[in-house]
Amino acid sequence: MKRHLKWKSVLREAIFELCIHISNNHLFIGVPLSRIPLSLRAYLQTNALRSTVCDAMLSLANIQEGMFVVDLTCGSSSILMQAAHDLPQKACFFRTDFLRFDAVDRIISDLPFGHRQTYCSKEESANILKRILDIFSRCSIGCEAVLLIAADHLPGVTSQLKGNSRLMAAYPLSLGTTQAALVWLANG
Repeated sequence: MKRHLKWKSVLREAIFELCIHISNNHLFIGVPLSRIPLSLRAYLQTNALRSTVCDAMLSLANIQEGMFVVDLTCGSSSILMQAAHDLPQKACFFRTDFLRFDAVDRIISDLPFGHRQTYCSKEESANILKRILDIFSRCSIGCEAVLLIAADHLPGVTSQLKGNSRLMAAYPLSLGTTQAALVWLANG
């Protein structure tokens, strides 16, 4: 794109920022509308995940009115906060166990991995992914999941899926020096 448009990259003093994630089937384009850093946005008090990645995950999840959406690894709550910000008329909080009732329509989670994550090892992170895939396999037919995982966990995802669960697509992402992947799963 840089060669085609003959633009010069100036990373530290950019006039315009455009975030593009391209795959075989999807194109996600994010344009920051504000120069305010994520850490200073009132609705993202302790954000750990970029809003462009949250938006890509929410777009891929295709949340419709009336759906129950859960984040099983809701550490900084950046995904749910972004969803509540983007879909203010559709967000609410319940204090119940929807997994028990097979009522979950979407699981959207940023699993722990990378250099910023210090509370569990790579092995523990892989076990968390295995546990989430197990929970997902017990959700109802039609449930979908969008997970942000470490790139090195991607090869094991398909082998760990159970029952009617299947991998719909995987999208590699570079988060600075950390390599990751967005994984889209479906039951049924």
